[in-house]
Amino acid sequence: MLRQRIRGYFHTKQQQASSSQAWWKVIKEMEGKFQDRTSKFHLIDDTWVTTDKLVEILNEYFVKVGGERDLQSKPETQCQPLCETSIGEVKQLLRKLDTSKSTNSEDFPTWVSRSAIEDICIPVTDIINCMLRSNLYPHMWKRAEIKPLKKTKNPTTPSEYRPISLLFHIGKVAEEVILRKLKSEIGQKLESCQYAYQQKKSTNDALLHVIHDWCSALDRQTTSHVTACLIDMSKAFDRLDPNILIRKLQSLSVSDGLTHLIDNFLTDRKCCVKMGGRSDYRAITMGAPQGTKLGPWFWLVYLNDLTIPTIPIVKYADDMTLYTAVSKNATNQTALQSALDTVEKWADDNNMLINASKTQFINLSLSEPRQPETYSMKNVTIKECDTVKLLGVTIDKRLTFSKHVNDVTESLASRLYAMRQLKRLGLKSSGLKLFYLSNIRSRLTYACQAWSGLMNDNSMTQIIRVEKAAMRILNPDLEYENCLQTYHIPPIEGYIDQQCQNHYQTILLNTTHPLHKNIVLNTNRKTRVSSAVRMPLCRTEKLKKSFFFKYANC
Repeated sequence: MLRQRIRGYFHTKQQQASSSQAWWKVIKEMEGKFQDRTSKFHLIDDTWVTTDKLVEILNEYFVKVGGERDLQSKPETQCQPLCETSIGEVKQLLRKLDTSKSTNSEDFPTWVSRSAIEDICIPVTDIINCMLRSNLYPHMWKRAEIKPLKKTKNPTTPSEYRPISLLFHIGKVAEEVILRKLKSEIGQKLESCQYAYQQKKSTNDALLHVIHDWCSALDRQTTSHVTACLIDMSKAFDRLDPNILIRKLQSLSVSDGLTHLIDNFLTDRKCCVKMGGRSDYRAITMGAPQGTKLGPWFWLVYLNDLTIPTIPIVKYADDMTLYTAVSKNATNQTALQSALDTVEKWADDNNMLINASKTQFINLSLSEPRQPETYSMKNVTIKECDTVKLLGVTIDKRLTFSKHVNDVTESLASRLYAMRQLKRLGLKSSGLKLFYLSNIRSRLTYACQAWSGLMNDNSMTQIIRVEKAAMRILNPDLEYENCLQTYHIPPIEGYIDQQCQNHYQTILLNTTHPLHKNIVLNTNRKTRVSSAVRMPLCRTEKLKKSFFFKYANC
């Protein structure tokens, strides 16, 4: 009887799921991850408060978390107006508006603009061009309605909520126009070690960058180990200082008109928090609003001048990884500690806060490591770990990625359960196949280009075991191989290999790709013969199995 009620409940939910958002709510509920946002009471700082009180607490916190901006008067300057946009460009941007994205509750629905493009494109173009001529951003579009997202399942402090700004959708069109102008002026001036928010610079590429460097360093006979330090920055986007950002834009020779417009964009902003009820609008002077199109690129500019000549640094948004090879006959502790001191000074000068207690380092080696090392930031000793998580991938000190595969396969138990429930509710095979490919296989193969070549056979067996379990749910009457053939699903081992080959060819054929330098022939060393791309000989199996060596002859 209970089972029938549960089945009927989820069946009703499935029928009511008219949109993609509603559909995924059903799936999350089946996984046990759906969080009830209608709760009337919340535990914050050891005190139970109502939703209305929580809204006010969060609004107060978000307004003050970044500090106060120095709003000293600036001399009046005459800026050149920016080049105006065209009706065609505005039409194109209006067509790209995502109707599934939430907007400010004071805004009219996005689908209205999408359905009336021909009627509104001219007045919208006029408004945006007026903005470009005057270098002033409309006040109405500076009003943000903040939707707090929970960082943890049961947050107990305001810091455990992430503020996502819901803005006016026409304002996003104007932001895109500004962003295109900003990219055209600074796109080639950003450091190559900066990833995120740019084409050809995904998490996959950032991971390939660091892992290849680590394997190459460990391949050298003189190297004892590689020390990698992962720096955690607290409230990075919230603490971004607009005054400092403007100075950095000027140092990159961004035009005065565009600089003035961006300054105005970040000035006189107001926000409120909506969570059940809604707070009053309050002025916010610091930070880059999360949820804007411009915010991520503001951070790229802000972080661009953090460079360390002595050791490599790879930056992905607010995640920074520093690493150095330590020789067998001498330690390189001084160089790494000096680099950490440089990062600490940069943070102090730029209103950033480093969370030293969450900053970690790991010693990567192919044998037993050397003498113990200690590093510190903000007078706090940095913790040494056997495994660290970098951009969603768990890295162990031997670079076997067995812990990563274990964690991923174990986490997919709830998704297999959800798939099983969907089968019981009568979802067709085509829907189950889509669910597996988008919600299970995508997780299994995330960043596989970076780690798949270095994992052992047992890890691949674990991955195949998950796929077999999914195929049994899809059609229990067919054997694993037959099920894959019937539903035209490539075996996951071959799929991973094909993904790696495709990515290698993309890097090989694109000379502007930031990783292309890793596959250019090094004529200073003896090379393998008769290969399309000849890579230097390597000493260790670890480097031979790495991405750039494994797929050099594919």
